[in-house]
Amino acid sequence: MKKLLICAVAALSLAACTTQENKQEEQAVAEPVATQEVAAPAPAPEEVTCYQTADGKASFEVFERNLEAETLKVKDMQSGTVYDMKRTISADGAKYQAADSTFIWFTTRDGVENFSFGKGEEIQYQGTAVVAKPEAPTPTPQPAPANE
Repeated sequence: MKKLLICAVAALSLAACTTQENKQEEQAVAEPVATQEVAAPAPAPEEVTCYQTADGKASFEVFERNLEAETLKVKDMQSGTVYDMKRTISADGAKYQAADSTFIWFTTRDGVENFSFGKGEEIQYQGTAVVAKPEAPTPTPQPAPANE
């Protein structure tokens, strides 16, 4: 009888411990866990390539190049017009054309990237890629008004 009583007490003790552990686990699950917000990584800067004529009178920015879709955008810096262009057939280099037949054509000669820009069959500008983005013209400073 004594052995039976000892076994019963041991079983009850074990059950009590298990119940206590379950309650602690339930509380741990129910309590909110403090989290630290992690900022999303900054988007990579958009790659822009600038092209300019030798005389500097015309310049263009090429951006949003999508190699898979074979598309890009070209901004005429003089007029501000942005052209959505799609790659077209060319015998040499890479030629992109907009719906209105405006085109930009890239070729490389002696390690220098050249471009031709035009509409239809007419080439309007030719030049090369430039390392630095062409700067906008600096406004002429105005004299300060006289203090009265």
